[in-house]
Amino acid sequence: EKVLLLLSQIHMIDEGGVLIGSLAFQAYAGMLGALFQKTSLRTNDLDVVFDASIAAVPSKPVDVLEVFQNAGVVLRAIPQLSPKALPTSFVTEDGIRLDFLTPQKGKPRGGVSVRGVINAQAVDLPYLDFLLSETCRTVLLGPKGGIPVHIPAPAFFAIHKLIVANRRPIVEQAKQKKDLEQAEALIQILMEEQPQELRDALKKARKMSKKAHQAIDAMSKRLSEKIQKMFTRVSF
Repeated sequence: EKVLLLLSQIHMIDEGGVLIGSLAFQAYAGMLGALFQKTSLRTNDLDVVFDASIAAVPSKPVDVLEVFQNAGVVLRAIPQLSPKALPTSFVTEDGIRLDFLTPQKGKPRGGVSVRGVINAQAVDLPYLDFLLSETCRTVLLGPKGGIPVHIPAPAFFAIHKLIVANRRPIVEQAKQKKDLEQAEALIQILMEEQPQELRDALKKARKMSKKAHQAIDAMSKRLSEKIQKMFTRVSF
């Protein structure tokens, strides 16, 4: 939680960037009034996406390592293949990993500079632009209170999880299982609470590319029979 608090204090997860991954999923619990399985909530990863089209640029450039050092938290940069390249990932002494990401524009470049952050860059990944199609602001509840966060809209998060699950290699079966658990949990709630939002996200994803369409169809068949039936209704 201390890592989250520090990122919040420098407005990296509520203004400068968008929090994704399992911590964003945790935030949906309070936002949607839901209870999720503990296995789908576990994480040691903190993923922050920077997109200039939706994020505010800090008035003063942020030195991430300095911020953590001043707070007494050891944050180590994970070296890049090129010694001249700025890091895209960091890790704390207790194993919390912080990854900076950005939507891929054209061919992958591996590392993209982040405006307002002076000692890091972001990995550009496909489909993050879809994930950030709609975002929302909420509070991530923790033991010591709430932390303001900027996260993807839940419908886009759920559909994006299906796409990501399909892209996982065999060695990431555990992560794929978690992707599908999170997608299923959200789809079940959204079918009841926000069916039109889910339908809109699904429609946009299927128009995005043939690969995305195929990924969604393939992974939706891995969901429970009950959710498959619900998903079939929202697909048309």
